[in-house]
Amino acid sequence: MAGRVVLPESKLKARRRKRRAVLLGTLLILFLLVSGGLILLSRAPVLLIRDIAVSGVETLATSTVEGLVRDEIAGYYAFVLPKNNIFLYPRRAAEKKLLDTLPSLLTASVRASSLTHISVAVRERRPGALWCGRQTEDASASAATTSSPTLTANACFLVDETGVVYAQANDEENMYPRLYGALDGEGEMIPVQFFSPEFIRPLLALSRALGEENNVGNAESIVVGETGTTEIHFPDNFVVLFLRGDDAGDVLNRFNAALSSSVLEGRTVADFEYLDLRFGNKLYYKLKQGMDSGTSAGD
Repeated sequence: MAGRVVLPESKLKARRRKRRAVLLGTLLILFLLVSGGLILLSRAPVLLIRDIAVSGVETLATSTVEGLVRDEIAGYYAFVLPKNNIFLYPRRAAEKKLLDTLPSLLTASVRASSLTHISVAVRERRPGALWCGRQTEDASASAATTSSPTLTANACFLVDETGVVYAQANDEENMYPRLYGALDGEGEMIPVQFFSPEFIRPLLALSRALGEENNVGNAESIVVGETGTTEIHFPDNFVVLFLRGDDAGDVLNRFNAALSSSVLEGRTVADFEYLDLRFGNKLYYKLKQGMDSGTSAGD
């Protein structure tokens, strides 16, 4: 007759199992002690951020910047570790929150200055122009146009010299030239790129140079047409036209060369409604007060 007998566990195996249980229990206790100690240490007042120093603000309130950083470092990670611990605070997240919340900031840097202090250095954008909407019709299609285009926007927005539209302008900020043209990402939340820095910087520099060198005053508006034509409007209905891809320095040289040519000798920009530089070494122009339009060939 077959059968089965359960043999008692050997004393050696029992001792090994007991030692493993004791070891695991000891490791667990050590883990809890170390974890608890680290948690208590992370909450030690000597390691908690108390003060935030803000530098670089010009138009923004220091309290606004400080408040956003304090909001970001408030609370705990997993309800355990404090975010305002000098070794654990979310530096990158605080910088991102500043830039996302305050479009007028160009840069933001958060750094620890001591065990209980952090410093926040910001750099605000500097306006170079106003973006006042896009055109419903391409006002650049005709060289004779001198009026500003119809806009789809009801407000103007500040544009820095990197081409970023970043804040709505107020009535005291109307000293800047007004930019008209299609906006990449129009309807999106600001900040948004209007045109590249490589386009905006030379364009604004050209508008200043044309006004200063010819005593016609500051540019009132700049129309970036969707067909590739750019117009700079000056006081007294004087307009300079050129292609959007033209080099700004080349445009300025051709402009000065045209005024010094034998055909236009003795005339100033005050005599013209527009000077059209879109056609290489040929200049098209229209004189004011019923004078004839004409063409001037370059060298």
